[in-house]
Amino acid sequence: MITWVGTGQQNANVRIQLFRGTTKVLDIALTAPNSGAYSWPVPASLPAGTNYKVKIKTVDGLVTAASPVFALN
Repeated sequence: MITWVGTGQQNANVRIQLFRGTTKVLDIALTAPNSGAYSWPVPASLPAGTNYKVKIKTVDGLVTAASPVFALN
């Protein structure tokens, strides 16, 4: 489960992306409700690594936040 504290319009949509270092790996969701939570099962096909992070931004790109770096084992 990906969680965040929504800011701005709670009925707005956000884009959720997975990065490894500075490279975007995939779009987890192109438009998800800014509800503060999104269920996402991590695909088994993602390679193990220690420098992943999730970025969440409003669809208009005005507000962006990123998670701390985490590992996939």
